[in-house]
Amino acid sequence: MSAIRDDILAGLRASEDATVGDATPEQILDAFRAEVIREIAKRLDGRGLPAAAAELYLLADAVEAGESDE
Repeated sequence: MSAIRDDILAGLRASEDATVGDATPEQILDAFRAEVIREIAKRLDGRGLPAAAAELYLLADAVEAGESDE
């Protein structure tokens, strides 16, 4: 997954004039990753797996805060 992450960051850096606000490419990627994790958590919660969903919500918060490399 590291190569994919590096490719995405390179693309974001190449288009840094098109970034939103003052967010760095890393922050944009972390926000996107957190949103994907939250969507998965929402689906798990809807399928009767609230404990797994809760763990993913915590992970999403950590990713968005830049506190996780998962």
